[in-house]
Amino acid sequence: MPPKTRSTTARKPAVRKAPAKRKKARRKIVKARITIALFRCKTCRRGYNWPFGHVCMVGATPAQRAAALKNIALARKAKAQKRRWW
Repeated sequence: MPPKTRSTTARKPAVRKAPAKRKKARRKIVKARITIALFRCKTCRRGYNWPFGHVCMVGATPAQRAAALKNIALARKAKAQKRRWW
């Protein structure tokens, strides 16, 4: 048997591959978050959903009001981080 060389080995016919399919660009779904208050305070006109969680800040000093608003903002930020799913 002769040694295998290029001329003696059978070549497979060239097979063309199908062109790569392009993936369709997915559209991102934008979810709008709407908050609706169930109750409204008559004194400070602030909306709230849980009656026992509302603290009216009309009679508070400016320092107390600033501290309360800061705590509310921090709580909302923590809740938003917890709610994130990505």
